[in-house]
Amino acid sequence: LGSQQHGFITAVGFDLYCRLLDEAMRELKGEAVGESVDPDIRISISAYIPDDYVPDNNQKMSFYQRLADAQRVVDLLAIQEEMVDRFGRLPEPAQALMHLMEIKIMARQLGLAAVHLEKSRLSLVFPEERQVAPTDIQRLVEKSSVQLEFDLGHRLSIGVNLHGRGEQERLEQSRDVMQEIL
Repeated sequence: LGSQQHGFITAVGFDLYCRLLDEAMRELKGEAVGESVDPDIRISISAYIPDDYVPDNNQKMSFYQRLADAQRVVDLLAIQEEMVDRFGRLPEPAQALMHLMEIKIMARQLGLAAVHLEKSRLSLVFPEERQVAPTDIQRLVEKSSVQLEFDLGHRLSIGVNLHGRGEQERLEQSRDVMQEIL
């Protein structure tokens, strides 16, 4: 991406940018564009494919589109492996992008409405209509190696305190927590 597109992604957020790009591609192909049910991912970290890693804009856009289209974590891993084979070790912003996309896919699989990471606090928010049985809570607690804090208000949310030193480490811990409870 050029600096103009990178600035646009920064302004609207990567998640929304991917949705807008996907809708535009579907419209160009003449496909129906429906309401998206993707979870709201709010994690503040620099996550992108740097120009000096993939210098060709067309290749870069192709990778972004493939990442946005990935439905399973294994699909992301295949894309990551291809990038490493072609361009070498992923730089930190590209690693963060992969982790964000993993979180998005796992959030979708868990049926989450939102995932927020603010400083060292991870919040997993379920849709309002989600009914929660005590056995569901017990299963989540048993699967997790960290303490989960449940808020059973008008919508179920799970809070986790993370102890990573930096943004990247907390992002990886968020991914690990979600992987455990999946």
